[in-house]
Amino acid sequence: MSLEHHEMTRILEDIDRGLDFFGKGVKEVVYFKLNQSMKMERSDIVNEPEKFVSCLEEMFGIGSFRVEKSIMKEIANDFGIDHPVSLASAIKQARSQIYSGNAV
Repeated sequence: MSLEHHEMTRILEDIDRGLDFFGKGVKEVVYFKLNQSMKMERSDIVNEPEKFVSCLEEMFGIGSFRVEKSIMKEIANDFGIDHPVSLASAIKQARSQIYSGNAV
């Protein structure tokens, strides 16, 4: 496994931890819905974070903010990102750190 792939996996693990806060079943349902309605795999989230956010909004409505915030917290803590504006931007910042070789 390449270093870049390993680092991308870190982002996915952060997302998993953020979802696990709401229970293991929630994570499984989110990934199922992502696959069914957005035609995305879990691994696609890193490159298409906006679609992932859309899926969360579709599933949880106004409550999606709490889910997004939980995931943002995990990514921000892992990658040293100060005050991410949104979940999509946190994922993009983490991905950018990886591509530039500056991942914490």
